[in-house]
Amino acid sequence: AALHAGLPDRARLYLQRAEDLAPGDLAGLTNLGLALIQVGEPQRASEILSPYVTVNPDRNLRLNYARALQDCYRLDEAQQVLRQLLQTAPNDVQALTNLGTVLRDAGKVEEAVTCFERALAAAPNLQGASDNLAHSLLSLGEYRRGFGVFERRRFEDPSGLSAKLPRWDGRHVPGMRLHVIAEQGFGDMLMFARFGRDLAKRGIESVLHVHPRLVRLLGRSRLFDEVVAYGRAPVGSLACWAPLMSLAHLLGVTLETLPSPIPYLFADRPRVEQWAAWLGPKTGPRVGIAWSGNPRSEQDDLRGRSVPLSAFRSLLSIEGAEFISLQREYGLDQLDDRQWAGRLRSPDPPL
Repeated sequence: AALHAGLPDRARLYLQRAEDLAPGDLAGLTNLGLALIQVGEPQRASEILSPYVTVNPDRNLRLNYARALQDCYRLDEAQQVLRQLLQTAPNDVQALTNLGTVLRDAGKVEEAVTCFERALAAAPNLQGASDNLAHSLLSLGEYRRGFGVFERRRFEDPSGLSAKLPRWDGRHVPGMRLHVIAEQGFGDMLMFARFGRDLAKRGIESVLHVHPRLVRLLGRSRLFDEVVAYGRAPVGSLACWAPLMSLAHLLGVTLETLPSPIPYLFADRPRVEQWAAWLGPKTGPRVGIAWSGNPRSEQDDLRGRSVPLSAFRSLLSIEGAEFISLQREYGLDQLDDRQWAGRLRSPDPPL
């Protein structure tokens, strides 16, 4: 129950206790492996599941084992497990989707697309296959098709406007006011904000609704007529809404027409001066590094975006260069290691 409730740490404790009391219970072991994967211990999960995979054809056991191998970047082994499963169940949509993500991790994106397409042919509403197909197509530069498939994603509206206004279909109605609702992570918001400039070129008045922490930064960009925290702008009489990440599809963006004027983000002048005062005179190359994102995002197709600070050890040993920590919130405890003293400057308190 804890596992299905999104509490993998608690589930791991319960399942480990159950394994201690009844060793070898297949259902318990399978769930324990999944819990370990979800808390970031795929190596231990693979060690626990490995002895049973060769003697038991259980589907969930093999799916979880392949996932553990994938998270350990043992991609060839993960492929083998999933292909064996598909030999007996060629239309297993979860196995097809998982194999697609393994192939994509291995750089075999075209083969991955085939897997996702097969999964969707059997289960058209399978969200995981749809999302992964969109991401794979976009990585291949197939923007029109990729952004089209991406329209099937789940959308959460923090502003509440989607329940009050009609959704924009891409047509320009004179006098309309378009409320664009930012979604997903900060990186997505910053990357897709560039399409606000295309709205202005088409004479469309637009308001970007975004996370409060990004209002000042994106407000300085002048990509939209107005930038507000979610739901903080008057609606108006002739108004409609659109998700920020749908603008590329609605505007018909291709790789050739992708808006490219950069930079479109600008730092606040007082903050620039504050950083300059803290940094002091420049004596050589300066390199800013960040090593960790939100640990809760390190799953599925978002894996591998964080590394330990120790991964930069050889870089930080370069003489004559100055290294600045740009890390925020997560992973700051790694700075306590004395080996980084004198090699990595960190503003304290954060600027």
